[in-house]
Amino acid sequence: MAWLLGCGLLAANLGMVLSRLNRHHEAIEASRKAIELAPALTPARLNLGIACHRAGQFEDAVAAFKALSVPTLLVAGEADQVGHPAGMKRVAAMIANCEFGV
Repeated sequence: MAWLLGCGLLAANLGMVLSRLNRHHEAIEASRKAIELAPALTPARLNLGIACHRAGQFEDAVAAFKALSVPTLLVAGEADQVGHPAGMKRVAAMIANCEFGV
């Protein structure tokens, strides 16, 4: 499987498949590799956030979604602070059932 991670697109799609198989920690690894190889690959960042959320790594999910520049209205939390964790958890929950292939 290591040779698949040499291409950003393949690594992103591998991350999506692993997430669908509930292998979230492996999905996180593949998504991070995809971002390393192709930093502008938005679906890899989305998949990273989703996989982190599903693995219970909420701070990492927040960081992945923040890297996408999610609009302020979506991330405003209880205290109306941009990036407030409660708001980010709501965003993650809204898209937790979505995977974005490339």
